[in-house]
Amino acid sequence: METHADSSELIESACSAIWSLSLEDDNVDVLSDVAITLIIESMEKHVTRVKVVKSALMALASIVTCGEECAYRVLSPSNDVTGLKVITNAVNQHKNEVDIAESFCTLLLELTEYDDVVNELKSPSLRIKQIAMNIRKQFRSNEEISGATEVILSKFGVNAQRAPQRPPSARSRPRSAVRNR
Repeated sequence: METHADSSELIESACSAIWSLSLEDDNVDVLSDVAITLIIESMEKHVTRVKVVKSALMALASIVTCGEECAYRVLSPSNDVTGLKVITNAVNQHKNEVDIAESFCTLLLELTEYDDVVNELKSPSLRIKQIAMNIRKQFRSNEEISGATEVILSKFGVNAQRAPQRPPSARSRPRSAVRNR
């Protein structure tokens, strides 16, 4: 990813490979130490590429399931990069893309599994609650996204429009669920 950072096709494939690697617990340390930063930097560089953003979000969601330390690294992968600002910028650029909304919700579902991380997500400057509300409104006919946003928003204290039921985690979803359509 470092060597071929300009190739969006390679970055997309690398993110998919990282997602696969995250399914093995033995890979957690290297993913936490190296991959999160590379994914977020790649997302920032290729923010206009839907396939890269989608693959990056799913890779991050899967890595976050490995533990709270991974979740915190997504929030702030390095001293000079704020992961969530990069992520929300990418989501806002693709706010009409159902695949991006779904992948972002998957990432938020994983992040909100950690109470301390939820407190970080509530930062007004990130506008996570507002983004989730906009996604819920825009994609209300999509049951998976609608259900995910209800769970996410319940963590922010927003009353559910229906009983929230958490969709499956990023690690348990089949790879075909996020293949580029």
